[in-house]
Amino acid sequence: YGDLGKLEQARQEWGERLSALYFIEGAATMTVSQLRARTMQAMERHGTESAFVVVDYVQRWAGGRYQGGGEFRHDIAKLIGELRDELANPLRIPVLAVSSQNRAGQGDANFLSLAESSALEYTGDTVMFLVENRDGAAIYPNRNVKLVVRKNRFGGMDEVPLIFKPDFGRLLEEALHV
Repeated sequence: YGDLGKLEQARQEWGERLSALYFIEGAATMTVSQLRARTMQAMERHGTESAFVVVDYVQRWAGGRYQGGGEFRHDIAKLIGELRDELANPLRIPVLAVSSQNRAGQGDANFLSLAESSALEYTGDTVMFLVENRDGAAIYPNRNVKLVVRKNRFGGMDEVPLIFKPDFGRLLEEALHV
């Protein structure tokens, strides 16, 4: 549930910066090629050579696209490969694929917790987990979490303590916003 007054205030304050923000509502039958075409249209409309695509969430999309026969983990691997080979690499843009964790590893920053597919670990350039931070300083209703980078082909790995502010739907660095 959202406060329309706050949304209007944010639109007035941030409108210019958000003018190139697009939400592409996906359907289970959408292809990566269709997502690529929509992304390219948005880039052309704004005269930019770059974009940032967030897929939320990959298991649901894979489940809707590849129903029947075979193992679900293979369906996810196929989708992840398509996102890399048809969208990210040719357009030279980052694609963030949000994944769920399996029940056994939920809440752990562990590759074995990636639901349904090791392809998420092997295909991604960076693999990050958002987990509870038991050592944080947040005050209720805010929550202590940390972003744990477990794989990074192009840099280091680290943990970043964050505070989740549910009233605003924001994650802030703990060191800056206790």
